[in-house]
Amino acid sequence: MSMSEVVRRCGEPDELGGSGINIFIYHLDDGSLVVIGATGATGPLLFANHIATTGKASGLFPAE
Repeated sequence: MSMSEVVRRCGEPDELGGSGINIFIYHLDDGSLVVIGATGATGPLLFANHIATTGKASGLFPAE
């Protein structure tokens, strides 16, 4: 899946960041975050993590 596909399904991210790779950040209603790393809008996703308000991070898909 590419970030373009994520945006089609979930909407535009709330923040963009990163250096070397793009970091797309979604702020959820409960105060937690979804953070997605990708090489660009059309490249494959490198990681997707949910970060709880406690700071605990959980991967949203297994690493290859």
